[in-house]
Amino acid sequence: MPHDGESVTTAVRRVTVPADLDGQRLDNFLLRELNLPRARIYRLIRKGEVRVNRGRAKPMQKLSAGDEVRIPPVRDEQVAPAVSEPPADMLEALARRVLVQADGLRIIDKPSGWASQPGTGIRWSLVELSQALWGEAWQPAHRLDKDTSGCLAITEGRAGFNRFGEGVWEKRYLALVHGAGPFQECTWEDQLARSESGNVHVVAAHNPEGRTARSRVRTLMRGPELSLLEVTLETGRTHQIRVQCASRSLPLVGDDRYGDRKRDQTLFGNPRPRLALHAKELAGTWGGRQISAQAPIPQDIVSLLDKASLRP
Repeated sequence: MPHDGESVTTAVRRVTVPADLDGQRLDNFLLRELNLPRARIYRLIRKGEVRVNRGRAKPMQKLSAGDEVRIPPVRDEQVAPAVSEPPADMLEALARRVLVQADGLRIIDKPSGWASQPGTGIRWSLVELSQALWGEAWQPAHRLDKDTSGCLAITEGRAGFNRFGEGVWEKRYLALVHGAGPFQECTWEDQLARSESGNVHVVAAHNPEGRTARSRVRTLMRGPELSLLEVTLETGRTHQIRVQCASRSLPLVGDDRYGDRKRDQTLFGNPRPRLALHAKELAGTWGGRQISAQAPIPQDIVSLLDKASLRP
């Protein structure tokens, strides 16, 4: 039975997107239709309960006028009103972390622990922080995993988001891994697919579910147990660096999904280090101007390098 202040909708609804909402993101569309927290909206989408034109969808998918959105039966929860503004210290930290500023573009140095997008258990993501600081049209143009630090682009409006996505951007990372990195600069190419559990893994080239993942890799420092790699992405697949490293017996330090907990604890003890992945550089062209942002190596990764007697 529902609790006081709650009701349950028992029928699936199929809503046609009106012309005035053409181009709206799916998550924002559902927020208009359902009285639910954003995290719950994301969970419904991830579980496949929300469909667009009878197909699975993603939260940031742009809707077109005439699309049919399947909305599942859900409990209509009466939730406490959200705090209108994110904490001042987070907004101040975001303002300090702007590396490059141009018309309709900010590139920031994202700290580890900040989420790019809203999700379960996330109080404030860079979506809310950016909108509170610069205006409601601002949003991240791509994603970094929550524990990954470094360069992240934030753009203004749908036009800015699309403009970034259509551009050619070089994304370069530092990855601290267990094992000996390659002795010569090389290119890793794999076919990646997502399992039913949500993890990404390497599949055979003929697998129709596989998507090509390509990275240029060179070893900056090699120690007896750890190596510091520089990885330049040529494609942008989910968890690409983490999976490609793990599949070559070079799991990232602190990787709680594809890593090696026992080796982390043997070398660094408890608490286990965070994911040792840092987006050190983002470079491309914006409005006819060459843009290059570089994020310094965070102190926590420097400490890991010191403990492992490695120097970048």
